[in-house]
Amino acid sequence: MLGRTVAILSGMCTGLNPHFNVWEGLAPFAQKLIAEEPLEGWEFWRDELVDQGRALWRLPRQVQSVLDKMEREQLVVNLPGVAKEMRRLELAVRRMVGGVVFAALLVGSVQLYLASQVALGGFLIGGALLALIWALLI
Repeated sequence: MLGRTVAILSGMCTGLNPHFNVWEGLAPFAQKLIAEEPLEGWEFWRDELVDQGRALWRLPRQVQSVLDKMEREQLVVNLPGVAKEMRRLELAVRRMVGGVVFAALLVGSVQLYLASQVALGGFLIGGALLALIWALLI
């Protein structure tokens, strides 16, 4: 983050004044930060190495556990955002199917009406209206 901030700051300063050197302006502050930063003792590095060693020691067992669950098809991944998006997608598909059924029944009823099959055309227009209502109310 700090590197990105400095890069953006450098670009802005260079845009305002092409002769300005950001690094010369930042050098005193950087030296002050480095001088004030407490130096960690060897205990810190020992503890860090021990923690990393433990994590590395557990890694093969954890990987094997995940692979075993995958083979038994018992691996469960919970992603709440995906479930919400799947519900929205299912709703959109249902509405689309209702729209397609409505359009098909409407076109069929018009064709039957034009072919002088008024009763059957009326039946299909009723079905088209039901499909439209279903698609709108889902």
